[in-house]
Amino acid sequence: MQKLTLATLLCCPFLGGCAAAALTASAVILNDDFQDHSVSATVPSDSNFVWHSALNSLSGMTHSLIHRDDDLLQARTNLDYGQVQIQVKEVSVGQTQITVLAKKALVYSPELSTLTLERIITDFDNLSRRAAMSANAPARDNGTEWQDTVPSSVNWDTFTDQPTTEQGDSE
Repeated sequence: MQKLTLATLLCCPFLGGCAAAALTASAVILNDDFQDHSVSATVPSDSNFVWHSALNSLSGMTHSLIHRDDDLLQARTNLDYGQVQIQVKEVSVGQTQITVLAKKALVYSPELSTLTLERIITDFDNLSRRAAMSANAPARDNGTEWQDTVPSSVNWDTFTDQPTTEQGDSE
């Protein structure tokens, strides 16, 4: 399949009207490479939460611009002297797959792919724990929230709106 699409891709400049075939063939080659050389993991969450967690993790790993496609849930950036591509895909209800492909000097780097995926999974686990803790936290009454910040030794009955005069002032 790859040899056929590669031959079609190479012959298209010599044949008129084959731009669509060339784009299709190159997309098939890129998709096969992405699936063959990538690493992936499945996490128990919805795809939207995983997507934002992965983007947050990528932004913490690099200072480079992150090229992202929110409709396809794909992102690409430069990381550790290589280029990293991630894809988030919901495989079933409540199960989302994170796929990472990395290249260094145009050569596939399984080490960088694995390291990046591990960082994304670790950040996802930490974010999930924090979200679970905040969901389990007791609700606060906004009307009395200010009272929780006052030390218990303060007696509120002694405060008045009248200005006080210091002792020793003569009138």
